[in-house]
Amino acid sequence: MAELLRFRTRDGRYLSGGWEGAEGGAREAGGALHVVGGEPSHLETFVPVEGSALPLGDGGQIALAVCDQSWEPTGKLFLIISHFELLPNGVQKVVFGGPETDVWCESWGIYPPTSTHWLWRNLFTVEMNPHGELSFRVIDRNVWYLRIDNDAIVLADGAAPFQDDTTFIIEHGPFDCAAVTGQIIDDITRNALPGARITADGGYSGTADASGNFFLANAGASTPACVPAGALTVVVTEDRHLSMSETLTVPASGSVSAQIALTCREIRGDVTDESGLPLSDYSVTLTGPAGSGSPEEFVPDPNSGEFVFRCVRQGDYKLAYPGAEDVSLSVGANNPPYVHLEVGTASITGHVLDDQSGQGLPGARVRMVTGVAPLPLPATSGPPPAAGRYQLTGVRAGSPLVRATLDGYAQADATVVVPSGQTVIQDFRLVREAPARAAVFNTGVDATGAVLSGGAMDPHWQVVAGPGISSAQPAFVVQNQHPFGMYFASTDSAWIWVNNDGSGAVGGDYTFRLEFSVAAKTTGTRISGGWGCDNNGRIFLNGKPPAGTGVFSLIGGGPGTSRP
Repeated sequence: MAELLRFRTRDGRYLSGGWEGAEGGAREAGGALHVVGGEPSHLETFVPVEGSALPLGDGGQIALAVCDQSWEPTGKLFLIISHFELLPNGVQKVVFGGPETDVWCESWGIYPPTSTHWLWRNLFTVEMNPHGELSFRVIDRNVWYLRIDNDAIVLADGAAPFQDDTTFIIEHGPFDCAAVTGQIIDDITRNALPGARITADGGYSGTADASGNFFLANAGASTPACVPAGALTVVVTEDRHLSMSETLTVPASGSVSAQIALTCREIRGDVTDESGLPLSDYSVTLTGPAGSGSPEEFVPDPNSGEFVFRCVRQGDYKLAYPGAEDVSLSVGANNPPYVHLEVGTASITGHVLDDQSGQGLPGARVRMVTGVAPLPLPATSGPPPAAGRYQLTGVRAGSPLVRATLDGYAQADATVVVPSGQTVIQDFRLVREAPARAAVFNTGVDATGAVLSGGAMDPHWQVVAGPGISSAQPAFVVQNQHPFGMYFASTDSAWIWVNNDGSGAVGGDYTFRLEFSVAAKTTGTRISGGWGCDNNGRIFLNGKPPAGTGVFSLIGGGPGTSRP
């Protein structure tokens, strides 16, 4: 096979066969050639096509095919010039050089290429100066040379050879370089690690695909680079794994493939009691930053109390275990320090009693307000349940504030001194709270219960239905109260009506409403009192007749028969 060739500019950049934007950013789709900096890849390596003059010397003609990833000729992909110039008569003229004529790398045409074609040219005449530098002359009616413009684009409009922009330095192969490929996996599960990044000396880099496969490329390139032979240090990183540095040996040709196994970043620790006994009755909970996949749970090993959370991202985390103090830790690029979670061995026990009777209060709750929370056992644990006995276990030494509560009783607090590993007895006596009274107002009174004057608006009672009543409206205190009017007297209430003079539709039924609230969890609430109406009436509670008898017997105050 013919030898490999590269063409370097005086400032150290290489002629590239990248096409349709494949390498280094061609100026436009279609493949205008360019030069690239740094170590060249296979796209900057060419093979003289069959029929070209070799050895390459002054006055010889050459056609160049671009190499593929194995540094072999790509077949029909070679350098050509093709440029259409629009004539004044509207006809397109094919020219092969001149101002703004690009050099392309195309895959159409004849292979091996012929010296001429009516649409393109692929043969170039080589001119060589005494220093071994080359200029490529376009074979056309006029004399033009390949030129590098300020955008690093190769044009066929150079006016003279061996200028800074028309000079190339030839490099002869074989070249001591090879492609570097491989796969990145987890060292335990052997699963692929998509998205893992690999970088290497010389500016090469790559990213693992969905199967974990990678290749090293030049910056911005999408094809493998030709990495110089010898020792190559690579650094591999992945979001949930420890970074790894490895040295590869790159051969002088072909390619080298490496499988790189990464170790997960881990949070490790153990759980014991204060005496060092391993614990595994509950799970260790890991809570971390958004996107970390936490919270996670891990049941410690029963023999050692050890736990491990694998493959954690960098960020701030919290570890929790019942009865142990929470531990916060910041995870960076490396594994964090070993974490020890310790559960107390002390206990607090006793009874919750009624302050008056001294009887135990079953159902009372006892909890620690300060200090590390104990193990999650029921507050009323221990025989017999009806005795109101409680026990808090797994308590750490200290002076926690302990609180006992029960509905209907005022809470009781106690600061308990707890020595390490000891059991402390602490009883609580709860005082029963007086039941709260519902805000039920008599008719015709203000917020303090004082009777209002005749004609005043009742601030509590409303008229919600009756002749001419379309929406709720305030009730009024009638003006003709006893002893000057016809209604019976009351010292703590007043008669109310839809207006202040007592007039209304004869035989019409009116509905008056009082709204009030009863506290949640209140049981056994009673409403008692007396009432009167003119002439008949009924009382409802939440739309239903209330239960009970006695003074609140629903008997009207006027003639006629009351209706319950």
